[in-house]
Amino acid sequence: PVPVETDVRADVNAPQLTVTFVDVGQGDCTVITLPDGKTMMIDSGEKSEAGTVAGFLDDNGINKIDYLVATHPHSDHIGGMSEVVDNYQIDKIFMPKVSHDTNTYKNLLQSIKNKGLKVTAAKAGEYIFDDGNISAQILAPNSAEYETLNNYSVVVKLSYGNTAFLFTGDAEKLSEQEMTERGYDLSSDVLKVGHHGSKTSSCDEFLKAVSPEYAVISCDGVSYNHPNKNTVKRILKYVAEDKILKTFEKGNVTFTSDGAKVKLNEK
Repeated sequence: PVPVETDVRADVNAPQLTVTFVDVGQGDCTVITLPDGKTMMIDSGEKSEAGTVAGFLDDNGINKIDYLVATHPHSDHIGGMSEVVDNYQIDKIFMPKVSHDTNTYKNLLQSIKNKGLKVTAAKAGEYIFDDGNISAQILAPNSAEYETLNNYSVVVKLSYGNTAFLFTGDAEKLSEQEMTERGYDLSSDVLKVGHHGSKTSSCDEFLKAVSPEYAVISCDGVSYNHPNKNTVKRILKYVAEDKILKTFEKGNVTFTSDGAKVKLNEK
């Protein structure tokens, strides 16, 4: 018999990738469970949210973080990270090559040193891991120096089969343009909107290149006028209104992927 070609369908037995944007108020924290059971964490929110993050990790039985990414040294991204390093087993840590003269940053470096861990400098084009069907590639920062700390943000594209997630930290328009000019494949099912939906980020050409189905905005809805109304309007050109998900409205936002399709886990 002639073999019949079948569509790529959701396979209930396929190993699942789980991505949760943890509601840490005004800040960023994403926890990822890879299909092989390893875990990845991008940012940690403010120090005041350390209990929220620990609660999430503990509730999900996570005691080891295989890949820890600090996108850049602002406190709403790394404030609680020293406690994560202190209290959980950590394998690899990725940070941009930029320092910051704050106690928050110094505390993180001290925690890393106390554990005898090394920091890998995040470089655009390199992979955090690449296991064929699943990979995490660093797409930014693309320059050695920037005027703002936000543009040093480590941007990561996580690909699993035919699905992808893009985590942008606080990358601003300059970094977004560098990524598009470098010709990276930015297309992703889910975009973690840069800089909490601020007016500094989410330029048209970048959004067009990503063309996400879902956009997640992580913020408290109060501080710094985030998300910016004009930024949300730009995102609406590419993403349906009910697929723009704000953590201050939704709480934790969790997606799963079987490599064929991304599914939003409705509460």
